[in-house]
Amino acid sequence: MLGTYTRIQLALNLSEGGDYSTHLRAVNELLSGINPYNWTLKSYQDLANDPGNKGYAYFPGIMYVNALLFLIHLFLKFNLGTYISLPFLFQLPSIIATIFVCIFFIKFFYRRNNFVMLFCTLFWLYNPHLLSRKSDVGYDTVTIALLLWGLYFLEKDDVLSAVLFALGVIFKTFPLIALFIFLLKAKNKFVFIVAGIIIFLVFSIPFFRSIQDFVTYIQGSLLVHGNRFVQGRPFLYYIAYFYRIEFFRIIPFKFYSISAIVTGWAWPFVLRIRGFITDKYKQAILPFLSFYILTPVLNRTYLVWAIPFFLIGSYMFF
Repeated sequence: MLGTYTRIQLALNLSEGGDYSTHLRAVNELLSGINPYNWTLKSYQDLANDPGNKGYAYFPGIMYVNALLFLIHLFLKFNLGTYISLPFLFQLPSIIATIFVCIFFIKFFYRRNNFVMLFCTLFWLYNPHLLSRKSDVGYDTVTIALLLWGLYFLEKDDVLSAVLFALGVIFKTFPLIALFIFLLKAKNKFVFIVAGIIIFLVFSIPFFRSIQDFVTYIQGSLLVHGNRFVQGRPFLYYIAYFYRIEFFRIIPFKFYSISAIVTGWAWPFVLRIRGFITDKYKQAILPFLSFYILTPVLNRTYLVWAIPFFLIGSYMFF
């Protein structure tokens, strides 16, 4: 309760910073019948010169929820005379998702190891990002919760696991790092794949108005990230800076962008062939490690993605 209260207080004091204007523009264009990804493609063409002016570059999950919250905001304001800050409303899904991550720890560790349950829950509620930045990671938390519960139901219920995994991707694409853990661990791989595709298609319906519309949707939500440049504090950048070992000039940026994902896909196959580390929670650590080492785009938010998986995977190891 205290961790939730802390996040609510931070959300109430949140200003209209960060990606707020980007998300709000996407919501307005969606509700107006305009494809938001048109602006995404245009903005990414000049991203190096104007990195703060990038368009909405995710699949539409965040946009749909924000659109609903925006309509609720207008209804409360003009119909009930109640004003609730829109930046605060945009933070509510993250707060709810944080609770579901805590519920996972409680369910998994209860009576198994209550001390570890308490440690993991507290570490998640007061993670280094929250303590250092005095802010939450927003919709990344929603994807973390969906991926974590999808991993929980993996090997138990293929349909539910696939639905949770696909919903996670609809919000943020980083669950794709662990895709092949799910594919190889699913009891019925065909059912898992079909269930995931159905979820993706259902959430993509608004962008099926024409072939060009759909192509723009895929380019703007997924492929546009190939146009990014070195950002944040990637580990390879640190090595290049301190030890004078060049990476990004010798081998193109795109190689690292692709290999950060592909190496994560390779781990489950290697582990399957070698016949060790068969536990799904242990395996989940490795794709994130590969991603962190190789990615040329790394910020504080990215480091929060793996916290629940490192916690539970470390427990299963030791």
